[in-house]
Amino acid sequence: MRIPAGDHHYDAAFTIEATPHAPDKTEAFQEIFRVLRPGACFAGYDWCLTEVFDPSNTGHLRIKKDIVTGTGLPDLPMAPEICQALRVAGFEILEARDLASESHPKTPWYRALQGRDLSVASIPRTPIGRALTNLVLRAGERLRMVPEGTAAVSTLLNVGADALVEGGVAGVFTPMFFFLVRKPG
Repeated sequence: MRIPAGDHHYDAAFTIEATPHAPDKTEAFQEIFRVLRPGACFAGYDWCLTEVFDPSNTGHLRIKKDIVTGTGLPDLPMAPEICQALRVAGFEILEARDLASESHPKTPWYRALQGRDLSVASIPRTPIGRALTNLVLRAGERLRMVPEGTAAVSTLLNVGADALVEGGVAGVFTPMFFFLVRKPG
């Protein structure tokens, strides 16, 4: 939100899944605009709700709430809101689209979060792995090996991960909204 650089300092900028955490996207984009030289490009991947999201659907609203809560986001906008924030910041939009739909159908972006591939890395995402992780964390809390509340944080993160998967499967959420914009020069 406050980049420690002077005006017109950088030739280009990028963000990958960072601006979803900005408390105000327009202000974040205005700050990036400020530090870019005229004619410079800014590209990024952002998290957002897709056009499939229906604000009157209680299931969609629960998915949004669980993603926001489980990942510590201030909010989760629709894709057009990201474009509007970029325009208000002063950028010219060169390209803006969801790239998740272009990924291979057998390896969607959320596959790693599903815990369905049997590997050492996927075990914590399985129901047994989650139970084991929470058991170890609760024991670690009692033994003061990990801070109190660590198991609760693990549970909260799993709620967020499940909502990310559910949002991806339903097509209401994407972590791959790509944009390429330019500061007029």
